[in-house]
Amino acid sequence: MKNKEKKKWTILIYADGNNEMEEVIYKSIEDCIGVGINKDINVVIQIGILSSGVKRYYLNSSEPIVLQDLSKTNMADPNNLYNFVSFGTKEFPAHHYMLILSGHGADFIGGLTDTSLEDNYIMGIPEMVKAIGLGSIHSRSIIDILILDMCFMNSIEILYELTQYNESIKSMITYTNFAPYSGLNYNILIRSMGENLNVNDMDLFIKHIINNLNFELTAYKLDKLQLELIKKQFSHLAFDYLNNKGGNENPINLVKSDNINEINSLIESIIIYSKTKFNGINSSINIICHDISKLIGFYHKLGFSKNNYWTNLLYNNLEGINSSPINRVKVRTADSSTALIHYILKF
Repeated sequence: MKNKEKKKWTILIYADGNNEMEEVIYKSIEDCIGVGINKDINVVIQIGILSSGVKRYYLNSSEPIVLQDLSKTNMADPNNLYNFVSFGTKEFPAHHYMLILSGHGADFIGGLTDTSLEDNYIMGIPEMVKAIGLGSIHSRSIIDILILDMCFMNSIEILYELTQYNESIKSMITYTNFAPYSGLNYNILIRSMGENLNVNDMDLFIKHIINNLNFELTAYKLDKLQLELIKKQFSHLAFDYLNNKGGNENPINLVKSDNINEINSLIESIIIYSKTKFNGINSSINIICHDISKLIGFYHKLGFSKNNYWTNLLYNNLEGINSSPINRVKVRTADSSTALIHYILKF
């Protein structure tokens, strides 16, 4: 099926239930089916279900239409996310695009775990962002709204990473605190979009969407210049701290100090809308501010870590970082007491 008519919005949902979340993720497709037909909106989903494989559906119809049966596709492979973004934006043209990623989140390490194959996998954050960015650029489209329906995506490091591909992503919405295991209700989300299609101001449109969803969500403008300034401020702060303190104190003290006020003002300036009052770093938005020891190699993959004294503050032996590709990490899911090796694939 190819929709040649250019609609107002195309909603692309990448729903990863190729893990123990399959029942919760499957409900997301049921929510979409019940939303009814809207002539101005395309709804396309790639959904992985551990017990039955991966399929693509067109959902803005009386019955779900199977677009492709992808069988045992690895939902943690960034190349598959890239293919979905390219496919959805090319085949279902629209004036605006929303991309939703639904599944596990593991902070700056990554998310979207897949346990359907012989080995376990997780998608790294830089790989995930590159897949979205290049998928959008190569199809000559822009992701107006990215929703990360995942845990632990509310951080400065991830916001910064999302600006690395020529402003291909305009804004991001995610949870201010913890994500509910059930995730967002896509029925309510899509209905809210349909009710506000005549709102031309994108910031106001986003505000209406958030207000209709029963969760603490924050929307950020992915302003590259502002996020560069925020990164520089953190680097200057860390440089002064290292010179004055010798790096012997815990950097968490910095985000509790009065010196962070200018950074908080810069962050507040990129918030489009939030249901809750902005309370600064590590209350309303996070930054890694503690020794992450063996995980520093993953942190060092992020754009925020480059040429930034904040990284020196987290790890005082940067020369000891393993420069070879880091392609495996231990991940413990919420319902497990054991951490299992998950592999990260290149894009």
